[in-house]
Amino acid sequence: MTSLPDHPNIMHPAPQYLQIALATGRRHSFTYLPPTSLPHNQALVAGVRLQVPLGNRQIVGILVAVSDQCNIVATKLKKAIVVLD
Repeated sequence: MTSLPDHPNIMHPAPQYLQIALATGRRHSFTYLPPTSLPHNQALVAGVRLQVPLGNRQIVGILVAVSDQCNIVATKLKKAIVVLD
């Protein structure tokens, strides 16, 4: 089975990167990818709570920003688990 090559006239959605504040004692946000279970028509807005993986546990964080650019390679990022709000 072969995959189709990218066509220059087809619009691919830009990946979204989530900046999430976590209660870790650090004064910066952490970058995550949206959860797989997020419906395509659901917009994420600042202030919603998300459950995310951190180390070997799962914690709740607050979304502070959504961006379409990130200086971290996407393959290094983890996905948020679920939107709670």
